[in-house]
Amino acid sequence: MSRSYPKSLFLVVALIYTAGLATVSLLKLNSDALSAVEFKNADKVFHFLAYFGLTLLWEAYYFKQKQSIQGFPSLKIALAAIIFGIIIEILQKGATRYRSFEYLDIVANSTGVILAVLSLYILKHFNKLKL
Repeated sequence: MSRSYPKSLFLVVALIYTAGLATVSLLKLNSDALSAVEFKNADKVFHFLAYFGLTLLWEAYYFKQKQSIQGFPSLKIALAAIIFGIIIEILQKGATRYRSFEYLDIVANSTGVILAVLSLYILKHFNKLKL
């Protein structure tokens, strides 16, 4: 039995995730809470996963409603997510005294976005092949 969720639910979840990501990115985080995960470039893995998830949520919303974005929706969603990540990095430098701008964060964010889009593309392709 398949359950159908309203498209507004997908929008609400995507908006809450986006707002939460922006908030977490701009707040001063307790370093004790972050020390539980310690390995080289752990923060870059977080950036990658956060933007991978961001892209998947907006893709899910688009494919649930299938009408507002014309042309290449995945490309538009990816560009919007990458630009969002760049804006957050700029805000970290200019609007806070406790966060910093890092080019490698933009690379990690963008890599998460691109891999999410490629993963969805591959899944859609294989789904059409009915393997």
